[in-house]
Amino acid sequence: MSKSFCIMPWNNVSVDPDGSVKPCCISRDYIKKSDGTKFNLGHDKIEDFYNSPDYIEIRQKMLSGETVPGCSQCTQIESYGKESKRIITNRRFADQLNQTETTVKSDIEYFDLRFGNLCNLKCRSCIPLNSSQLDKQVIEHPKLKKFYHNSNYNINDWYETEIFDSNLFSNLSHIKLLYITGGEPSLIKKNFELLKKLIKEGYSKDISLIINSNLTNDKSDFFDLIVEFKKVSFYASVDGYDSVQEYLRYPSDWSQIDKNIQKLVERRADNIELKLAPVIQIVNLGSITDLFEYAEKFNRQADKLVVDVFLNVLENPSYLNILHLPNEYKIECWNRIETWVNDKCQYQSELFHSQLETLKNICFAVTEHPEEIDTFFEFNEMLDKIQRTSLADTIPELYKILHK
Repeated sequence: MSKSFCIMPWNNVSVDPDGSVKPCCISRDYIKKSDGTKFNLGHDKIEDFYNSPDYIEIRQKMLSGETVPGCSQCTQIESYGKESKRIITNRRFADQLNQTETTVKSDIEYFDLRFGNLCNLKCRSCIPLNSSQLDKQVIEHPKLKKFYHNSNYNINDWYETEIFDSNLFSNLSHIKLLYITGGEPSLIKKNFELLKKLIKEGYSKDISLIINSNLTNDKSDFFDLIVEFKKVSFYASVDGYDSVQEYLRYPSDWSQIDKNIQKLVERRADNIELKLAPVIQIVNLGSITDLFEYAEKFNRQADKLVVDVFLNVLENPSYLNILHLPNEYKIECWNRIETWVNDKCQYQSELFHSQLETLKNICFAVTEHPEEIDTFFEFNEMLDKIQRTSLADTIPELYKILHK
């Protein structure tokens, strides 16, 4: 198997909230037609795009060990020693890694679906494509547009078409893994419809479900549905403890998130794993151990791993990347993390510790990009003014260090 090989172009269909088809959710490229327009899961048949020249070229490059430009995020993550989405997914589908053909059957086992961008938050590391509230904020404050480069999208009802139904429903018996998010998945009606259909028709017992939710909503009916699946990985998009979370994922309410996490822990079935999934960025690196400790308290109480932590180290936008923090501060932050791990971490998974090694490598990487910090301040201060928040009040330590 070549170093660039990834199973996803052989068994996965991923879409953006506007229905545009990608080789995977973090790919920089889209699957395009001969005229350069993007294929869309709601307007084009799977059999038409799954063996299109674009897809065939990607598979050929992977089989030949060539670099696939759109896969740069996994390549970058792996350069720091972290297990990328490519590695994790290859391990999940280990029995399928002996691929030799560039054309394949359109029997899709892994769907990554985002039914629009309906969301109730305006997270600082997010983009308008993935959040209706953030999209609205940018429309109301046009000066923010300079910070968001992906503006070529059209959120619509692509998932309500007959073609979409045909694409998905013809594959129900093949699906082994389903990822749903948004926007915020617990707010999106189509997610409820799909989960209920899979349960009613008996497919759910054979499907592993991955959900990424901000846990700001008390949607008991949503939680009642997910327990019907073979296995559920519930990723809570929580970037910090208490006020740090509320600052980064505005206007979330920590008390509500805490209540929902406690409910999930209390109702936790054997087939559900709960993971806090912070995006590690400039703002929260120095305080992330507070969130680690919050998760570990649940584990100590249960005397086993109940709440895991899955680290997402932000790559883009570059001005939020921790690489650009002052080198001494990055090392200081790492020392704080290492002390917590040595003194208080008992139950976190092997993957968590592997991801920490990646974080360590980044923290010790010597970089000098003051222009990125300048851009960070321009962006962050603009948001502070719009949202009536304050970095100086929320994390005074970071504010003082960056203003030196």
